[in-house]
Amino acid sequence: MRSSGITCAIVATCVVTAGHARAQEASGSPTPPALVPPKAIETGRVPYPAGEAGEASVVLELLVDKEGRVARVVVVDGREPFASAAAAHAARFRFEPARRADIAIAARIRMLVEFHEPSRAKELAAPPAPTTGVAKPAAADATEEVRVAGQRLDVGGTQMGGGEVRQMPGAFGDAFRAIDALPGVTPIVSGLPYYFIRGAPPGNTGYMIDGVRVPLLFHFGVARAVVHPGLIDRVDFYPGAFPARYGRFAGGIIDGKTKEPANELHGEWDASLIHAGALVEAPLADGRANVTVAGRYGYPGLLLTLLAPRVFLQYGDYQARASWKATDHDTLGVFTFGSYDAAGSRDRDGNLKDVTSTQFHRVDLRWDHDLGTSGRMRTAVTLGFDQTGNGNDFTVRDTMSGVRNEIDYRVSSTVRVRGGADVLLDHYTLVSTGNEIHNFPGRNDVAMGLRADVVVKLSPAVEIVPGARVDYFGSKTELAGTAAAVPTLDPRLATRVRVAPRVTLLSAFGITHQPPSFVAPVPGLQLGRLDRGVQTAVQISQGVEVILPAEVTITPTAFLHDYLKLTDATATCGLDHIDNASDCLDQRVRGRTFGLEVLLRRPLTKRLTGWVAYTLSRSTREAHPLDSGSPEQVQTVLSEFDRTHVLNVVTAYDLGRNWRIGGRFVYYTGRPYSNRIRGVAVPPFNSERLPPFFRIDARLEKRWLTKRGYIAFVAEGLNVTANKEVLDVTCVASKSSLYDQCQPNTSGSIPVIVPSIGLEGAF
Repeated sequence: MRSSGITCAIVATCVVTAGHARAQEASGSPTPPALVPPKAIETGRVPYPAGEAGEASVVLELLVDKEGRVARVVVVDGREPFASAAAAHAARFRFEPARRADIAIAARIRMLVEFHEPSRAKELAAPPAPTTGVAKPAAADATEEVRVAGQRLDVGGTQMGGGEVRQMPGAFGDAFRAIDALPGVTPIVSGLPYYFIRGAPPGNTGYMIDGVRVPLLFHFGVARAVVHPGLIDRVDFYPGAFPARYGRFAGGIIDGKTKEPANELHGEWDASLIHAGALVEAPLADGRANVTVAGRYGYPGLLLTLLAPRVFLQYGDYQARASWKATDHDTLGVFTFGSYDAAGSRDRDGNLKDVTSTQFHRVDLRWDHDLGTSGRMRTAVTLGFDQTGNGNDFTVRDTMSGVRNEIDYRVSSTVRVRGGADVLLDHYTLVSTGNEIHNFPGRNDVAMGLRADVVVKLSPAVEIVPGARVDYFGSKTELAGTAAAVPTLDPRLATRVRVAPRVTLLSAFGITHQPPSFVAPVPGLQLGRLDRGVQTAVQISQGVEVILPAEVTITPTAFLHDYLKLTDATATCGLDHIDNASDCLDQRVRGRTFGLEVLLRRPLTKRLTGWVAYTLSRSTREAHPLDSGSPEQVQTVLSEFDRTHVLNVVTAYDLGRNWRIGGRFVYYTGRPYSNRIRGVAVPPFNSERLPPFFRIDARLEKRWLTKRGYIAFVAEGLNVTANKEVLDVTCVASKSSLYDQCQPNTSGSIPVIVPSIGLEGAF
């Protein structure tokens, strides 16, 4: 189908031309030259948004320059996430430029992009061209039509567009910060980006940027992401049972995807009470090359000194990317990025002391080969450096290098094969005056893997994805000369079955393995006890996706995760009978988490939007009871960070005149604790609960549009209600009971509040 309409700019030109023509006819002057609108010659491939279903249409307004390239994209109509998907890929469209008297000119046109589910869509090689000739308002039917099909996000995952979640209250413009508003994510402490994901500790979550492993995603304290948000196109989140391309982690996966290079000059900037940053992207060599640079510097310590005058805190990050289209099918690129954090205190004379710093750096060299309509292939080499230390008696480093190859190949309209292989080397060094060296020895680790899965459409309503990966883990210490090697096999299976036009069943199963890990993500710090085996996770989920009216989607998901030989220091380092605190880091436990997750979602770009994420779960560990005398004797107790209920409610409203206001309500159950007798924890362990916690985040934005972009004022705050979270209890001996009397301890605690007021803009 075609929808009518040349853009206002062209229509206005036509009106002026027609009026001028009538005046010239009356005076005997010649008729002015005819306008020839742009003609589409290459529209590329617009992927169907992951995790969505059904049909959708998006109308884009494109500014096509004199070379036939898209210089600007504006969404005129269409719902998210289809609007963002169409706009992101429209920059790669190519046209024959508009002409007047055979002279190429810039012009605006509208393009209709129709989305059809992959099971029912047929992608057209090229859209029909508009009729050329003299344009008249009455016959203004120059909207191009593009029908697109693509691949949705794999079963079990949630995809969030970077542009969409940048407006979420409490996220501070960072797409990664929206992770803690999703089901299955249990915060350790309000405002800090360290999560238990379906019961797995933070150190068991895999952090990726464009498939490159990174040690962390957030800066200290204020929890800003380590990558400029303007560079992130979307974030793929898998709380478990992820596809075969991911492995070597026993928890969840968070993978940030960067935007495709644009073919126009583009920039973003922002400055607030906490940090300042900028991004600039520019095409080169007639669009065959692209260069992007970005970076941010944070100075939250200036604000923190109002509450804690001796606190020192700062951070910074950088990103640089360059690409060159060597041939029509081959693109060479390099992506380098890094992050730095430092925290400490000052003495009475203002001198810094006890400063702990972390940093990591990555360089990723890429060769992308386009297989046309059949798929794509990428070969990449990655170099990296991670370090954490206090400058005195403790410094850990990891120097890494790796190579990977991945291919995505469509065999037919119903069969798609995905595969890959990689080798990753890590050289760990440690300088320490403590006794932790036997858990963190200088060593060389290797991880090699092969993986493949097949996406099979058994029918328009049934999709099945069987897959597997094989990994080899090896480790050799430098001083002792000991070596260990562990091969693993990880089967995966996912199915998507549409049982009704708006109802789809989503099933996922997977087994995954991970070497011993530290409880929290720390650059350069990983346990070195591979001789005790690897962690194993068995992950199962069953969900149903229901599309409701008003563009609302609800997805309830039941899940069960079993963890074997899990390294969870929160479970093994908190018992009084442990003599050597260093040994407890590598003690292994068995864990289990099960529950129900519900995500109710409406696009955040709508005038009135909503997002509700709820998790009902139970997370347990098998622990050795005190003074049992038998290492085989175990009992099941609640995990230290088991939270029965976790709720996030997000809402935003467009007030008009480019004013937008939003709020977020966060609630979760308090974590468990044990009764005590004279300060010693006694059975039944973790049978009591700390009080629940809630907070409210808020965001207000006013945007002024300019000819090439916008300028906005943004006021945002995390925990604007200044609520205190109870993290522990104070216990005193009771005169009337054997058990101590324990009360929530809030004295001296400071509420975690993160304010941000500033300006931002784009061109």
